[in-house]
Amino acid sequence: MRYVNVLAAAAAVVVGFTGSLTAAHALSLPEPAPIPGLLEIIPAGETATGTTLTVTYRADEKAAPVVMQLTCDPTGGDHPRAADACAALAKAEQGSSDPFAKPEPDQICTYIYGGPQTARVVGSWNGQGVDASFSRANGCEIARWDAIEPVLSPTAPAAGKK
Repeated sequence: MRYVNVLAAAAAVVVGFTGSLTAAHALSLPEPAPIPGLLEIIPAGETATGTTLTVTYRADEKAAPVVMQLTCDPTGGDHPRAADACAALAKAEQGSSDPFAKPEPDQICTYIYGGPQTARVVGSWNGQGVDASFSRANGCEIARWDAIEPVLSPTAPAAGKK
């Protein structure tokens, strides 16, 4: 599988504007090494399959991040709630909703603070690239969080809390 060399493409654009490099120089850049936690570039016409996510959870801004790997179909990774997390994603898929979509810019959200927790999810879900941030800063963000809470948090919420 060939991946697009982003650096070479950027250098080629620079060549067009500056003329200081030749196209041969721009295209001879080495293939960049993969950076853990970033999405791979999927070539045109190809799609990834399955669910492979890296979830970074913080209990609050001072807490050390908890980084978890999650795969679904089959369930795996080191996520402590992998089965529940995959079930939450399957439920979202059955409801035809994108659990990683941001609220619409004109959506009215209640001014409710749900807690200091934050999470970032990067990877692929059912073959679609994911790079989403979550918080509990208002009613819309709380609803997004609660819809896939097992994905975002390494531990279940205390009884009576969400």
